[in-house]
Amino acid sequence: MEGDTAELQAGFEELSGLILPNNASELEITGELLEHERPRYVLRFVTTRGGAEIICTADNLSVYTAHRLPGEEEREVFDYQEKDEEIAESVRCEGSNPQQPRVQRLVSVVFPEDGLQQGPGEPDGEDVAVVYAQSVLWPRR
Repeated sequence: MEGDTAELQAGFEELSGLILPNNASELEITGELLEHERPRYVLRFVTTRGGAEIICTADNLSVYTAHRLPGEEEREVFDYQEKDEEIAESVRCEGSNPQQPRVQRLVSVVFPEDGLQQGPGEPDGEDVAVVYAQSVLWPRR
């Protein structure tokens, strides 16, 4: 899919119904058209724990209990830049876009150990969070 970062971000936000927080930085995003012209976006950005909550509390997203490391499904979808030993905890959120039920969204948030403000087990809204997200339009049944 052609476009600069801002155009791809706009496409992701329109398809997914998820809006990146104002403090998002270091955005990396790709977009592609799958068979039958179905868009798929994959992105990564850095924010705070509070910024990640903006994404994971969106309508129709289910938040899964935090784990120390991302699960196998997330690892199949996302190319994590952080090594396992650098991750203090992770959270998974997923669900369809309530405005377009065929649009599936998967979000994985990792909290690097060196970005924690209070240390492990002490969540802080200013903790560094790295958000990985995917949005894809599934085919009609």
